[in-house]
Amino acid sequence: MVGIAVLAALPVAWYFAVERRNHGFVWYTVVDGHILRYLHDRHFPDGHASVPTLDFLVATVVAFLPWSLPRRGRSRARSAAVAHRHRSPVVLFAVWALFVLMFFTVSPFKLAHDALPAFPALALLVARVWDDTLVASHARSGPERS
Repeated sequence: MVGIAVLAALPVAWYFAVERRNHGFVWYTVVDGHILRYLHDRHFPDGHASVPTLDFLVATVVAFLPWSLPRRGRSRARSAAVAHRHRSPVVLFAVWALFVLMFFTVSPFKLAHDALPAFPALALLVARVWDDTLVASHARSGPERS
């Protein structure tokens, strides 16, 4: 609980400091730029044009290249115990990425860069796929001989 409080205190302190020097910053950035934009009821339209849903999804895949390219083969080298031990983080990262992507996909006003908060989770998922692929490749090639 203390960690969450510290984690929340950092951005709150930053927003407070910026608001003190630039009155209206929090309203413009947080309320108008995020909440009202999602509700499609912005008070300060600033020239951003919403992208269609398909364009948003294509931009997300292209922005995540080459990591979004499909991999070859399937990994079966992990034991059941190792696979179970690593399942929880995979589910967490998948939920994180899917939540962000779905949240903005259904938004009436979306920008191409709105998917960026999903990229760390997607990167961790891709790292898992690469790890599985390397383990499978190593298992197929057999033990190294000295």
